[in-house]
Order: sequence, then C-alpha cells, then structure tokens
Amino acid sequence: MFPKEHGAWNALLVSLAAGWWTLGSPNPAAIALTLLWLSAFILKAPLSTFKQYRKADPSKAMKAGAWAFLLLGI
Repeated sequence: MFPKEHGAWNALLVSLAAGWWTLGSPNPAAIALTLLWLSAFILKAPLSTFKQYRKADPSKAMKAGAWAFLLLGI
C-alpha cells in the first residue's frame, strides 16, 4: 500500500536527491533522515485508509491499520 500522489513522489525524491547532491558525501545522519522521510511518506497511505474506512468498512480499516503498524515497526 503506497501513496498514489505521483507529484508528491517526484517532489520528495527530487528534494532528497538535491540534498544528497549538495551534501557531496554519504553521511550517517543524512541516511537516517532520508529513511525517516521515506518511511513517513509511505506510512501516510495506510493511516489515511484506516481513518477513512474506520466506520464504513471496519475489516478494510483493520487491514490498513495492521499494515501501518507493521511499517511503523520496521
């Protein structure tokens, strides 16, 4: 379950690439921050699905909630 906002993916990845290009060399803090931003962006889809279907379709909401919990654990 990945976010479907194609323009948002471009904005996120281009800004991360520009930051890495400006940085010049790999940095542990930059790697951690990149992983944090990508994880937070990927987590957006299951959390919004969980919120949207919480009352209308509880089984779909629980699947999205379980997926979000799994991603949060990773």
